[in-house]
Amino acid sequence: MWGIAQLSVLLIAYHTLKIVHATVEYNNEERSQRGMALLNHTYKSLYTENYPSCLMACMHDSQCTSLNYWWYSSQCDLNNRTKYSAEAKVFSRDISSTYMGLMREPGGWTAIQIISFTESNLHFENSPSRISDYKSLSNYSDHRMYVLSTLLLRLRNDMGFKQIRFYCHKKQVGTVLHIMTNLNPLGEAVVMHFIDDNLASTRPQTCGSYTVLPDDNSTLSKDCSMLGWNGTHADGKWTSTNVTGQSRIQFPLNPYGFQDSRRSFVSSYKRRDCDDRRATEASLSPGDTWAIFVR
Repeated sequence: MWGIAQLSVLLIAYHTLKIVHATVEYNNEERSQRGMALLNHTYKSLYTENYPSCLMACMHDSQCTSLNYWWYSSQCDLNNRTKYSAEAKVFSRDISSTYMGLMREPGGWTAIQIISFTESNLHFENSPSRISDYKSLSNYSDHRMYVLSTLLLRLRNDMGFKQIRFYCHKKQVGTVLHIMTNLNPLGEAVVMHFIDDNLASTRPQTCGSYTVLPDDNSTLSKDCSMLGWNGTHADGKWTSTNVTGQSRIQFPLNPYGFQDSRRSFVSSYKRRDCDDRRATEASLSPGDTWAIFVR
């Protein structure tokens, strides 16, 4: 049973982004602390509907001595150490304010880019705005924005996101592309490809790495073996052989080479593809949208 003290913590904890709960050794005392997370001692991560469910998961696991619960993503991290048994340096600073400018959606998704075109911004700027800090990332609707891998890596380290979701709709094409990476080793390889520059040229396979979401009716997402480009033909991998820069997440499904039958997802200041045929790029219209989310 969780007593009144624990319930009071639950009521106030919704005002922060994370909370750590630990059983203090030797005196059978339990404490929760808002705005903190125990780092580098998580042995299992799962998704729970709420904080009490995370507590119950810890109670029923003999290895669990503390937990981190992340409100924005419903991620429950089970730890095998506590603040009191771990080195002080692994107990994180309060980074709640870092994310206050980022947009969140149901399901724990955080927007890192949502570009929706209007009559006033249909024409491209001459150069991109490369985003490498949180303050700039909060301006996620800037259609010149390129999100760099260095920022994604920092966001991953701070937030612990495990999935990426891609969405686009272009009126002249008439379809929606909407996919998310899977919570499996193939999906994790995709996440690492986009955040780790050491893996920029190691293109992960597409088949088995993503899920097509219900509103997707695109041609592009339906045949995973025909995605990607190795310089001569489709090779069933993410991006293409010529996309290795820090802004590669803007070109996730990019069959380079202008074959009539090839389609792509590209969110570039020079080109916006959403299930377009590469050789016959459809023109932009007000309401056309490209979005990238993480959780």
